[in-house]
Amino acid sequence: MRNIAGLTVSLIVSMLVFGDVCITTTAKPTFVKIGDPIDYTIELSYPDTMQAGLMLSGDKQLGQFDILSASVDSIETDNGIKTQKFNLKLALYHPNDAIIPPAVAVAVSKSGVADTLLTQPITIKFIELVSPEAVDSLLIKDVKQPIALPFPLEKLLKLFLIGFLIGAVVIAAIWVWGLKSRGLSILSFISPKRPPWEEALEMLDTLLNSDLSENNEFKEYFDRLTDILRWYIEKRFHIAALELSTTELMENLKQTKPDIESLEWEWFTSKTKELLTRADLVKFAKFLPEYKYARLDAAAVKDLIEKTIPKPKAEEESKEGIEEKSQSSVEPIDKQQRN
Repeated sequence: MRNIAGLTVSLIVSMLVFGDVCITTTAKPTFVKIGDPIDYTIELSYPDTMQAGLMLSGDKQLGQFDILSASVDSIETDNGIKTQKFNLKLALYHPNDAIIPPAVAVAVSKSGVADTLLTQPITIKFIELVSPEAVDSLLIKDVKQPIALPFPLEKLLKLFLIGFLIGAVVIAAIWVWGLKSRGLSILSFISPKRPPWEEALEMLDTLLNSDLSENNEFKEYFDRLTDILRWYIEKRFHIAALELSTTELMENLKQTKPDIESLEWEWFTSKTKELLTRADLVKFAKFLPEYKYARLDAAAVKDLIEKTIPKPKAEEESKEGIEEKSQSSVEPIDKQQRN
């Protein structure tokens, strides 16, 4: 009974002493998404004859909330009552409802008696960004079997055939154009193989019937003229000539042992060097020859071809027979003179 009486007296004294102390809290907003700031305000009122303050932990946490910032307003006094506001900015960083815990205030009377006051907790609701139905749709599902697309084999074959035909036509056109630029025709490949001097003379006639020299297109004219001569040398004497320089070609000619007489061969190599050297001046040094040289050089090429055409075997055998008879007729005369 004494304990109950003592507790009753203590409560009556506390109410008499701390009855004028008031603490309230507000939070805005109370429905938030992750990271939204919350303005949490604690207002403490107490008589100016007392001392009062808040009890806050030293870390930056208030329950499940992070304390982003904190500030204290100046104390205002009205009719002997002091009022002080504590402003906290909180944030919630997990997707669940949470409770701001009660604020704790301590008041000390003039006589040194202390008491603790608590506020009501405040519930903060979490706003879901995705509805439960949408969450179910985001669940990982089994991988479906790949869908077999129809393979248009017939269409691909048609496209391949068309592309092949177009490519063949283009290649054939380029090949025919190359033959034409060299004075040749497709018939030259279909018909039986002819001797090189016949083909070379035919190409030379084609060049002479063109208008290149009359139109002063000497570079093209001499380019084709020397190609005819080089082509004839390569086919007639089996010497690489088309892809060589003039100097390299002359070295090959010097090392060749042709089936013609040595004097004729010396004349052939000397005349070939003269023609190729003049043509090089036209092609590379932009030398402009007189019109007569275009015709004279073409005649010289024709002469080179015609004079190196192999002679028939019957004519060679008759020539050899004449030489043998002349030698046999000389021998008896020599013997008679000796006797």
